[in-house]
Amino acid sequence: MAEKSKQGTEEKRGSSSANQERETADQLQGAATTMAAAGVLDAAGGAEQLQAASDVATASRVMLAEGASDATRGIDAANAARLAGKLGEAVAAAGARCDASGRSAGRIRRFSGAERDRQRDERRRFGSRDGTRQ
Repeated sequence: MAEKSKQGTEEKRGSSSANQERETADQLQGAATTMAAAGVLDAAGGAEQLQAASDVATASRVMLAEGASDATRGIDAANAARLAGKLGEAVAAAGARCDASGRSAGRIRRFSGAERDRQRDERRRFGSRDGTRQ
């Protein structure tokens, strides 16, 4: 009888050990499943962050191009203003010489008179403004 109880104890220990191994395996599988789900969520979050970073990079390139275009327009406007300033200075200097000497003003009057003479000659040759000859 002692042998039977000894065998029963060993069988209980064997089944108890197998039960503990199954419980441990189930716990490990549950932990692994939980960690895998967390990993999938982390990967999805990472993909969203990558998409957001890509969108920011695209917007950055667009803004950089717009900034370069604005800078080019600004440089062009500054160059045009500089040239207009130089032209204004040249015209002002010419006007000051004209007022100081008086000769240029006479040339303008003579040119105006010559222009009147030319127009009068054309009217005589080709007819007046209303289409009749003088």
